[in-house]
Amino acid sequence: MNLQSMKNLSPEEQKELYERLSLVRKRAKTVTYSAVYGVGAEKLSRTTGLSKSDSQKLLDAYWQRNWAVKKVAEQARIRKIRGQMWVLNPVNKFWYSLRYKKDAWSTLNQGTGSYCFDIWTAFCRSRGYKINMQYHDEGCYHVEKGGQEKAERDLRWAVGRTNKALKLNVDLDIDVQFGLDYSNVH
Repeated sequence: MNLQSMKNLSPEEQKELYERLSLVRKRAKTVTYSAVYGVGAEKLSRTTGLSKSDSQKLLDAYWQRNWAVKKVAEQARIRKIRGQMWVLNPVNKFWYSLRYKKDAWSTLNQGTGSYCFDIWTAFCRSRGYKINMQYHDEGCYHVEKGGQEKAERDLRWAVGRTNKALKLNVDLDIDVQFGLDYSNVH
């Protein structure tokens, strides 16, 4: 179903579709986070209310599609110093404390995301933007009325500079939205 066909649904049908998709999205997020953190089918079954068999099928499907998550974690450089594990982030060269080896992927993923966001924010600040609010990978900036086009150019320039500075194998991109408050743009 594409966006146009969704718009052609009646308000009741749109609400029903939204509710069904919300349930699927919630379960998919639960499976994703659970898989990355090493949860087994039994615990996933308790968390989602699905059968153990269905939970195992979801975990198997996740790992079949996302095999690279394990590969990155297996290739992570981990050291033990005085009984404490540390993992090296290959993007920012920071060593992160690691409680369990199974947390290597999420630690590297979150650390890299935070680092990329901070670099982008620094480039935004170099253009005079002061961040009013940050939530995970979202930043809110005050933009004077009529300044939206310039702000979007500047924010996109900043992500371009971030890509040049970091030389990642996949370019970062941003979504720019404008509104009077956070609820208008999220």
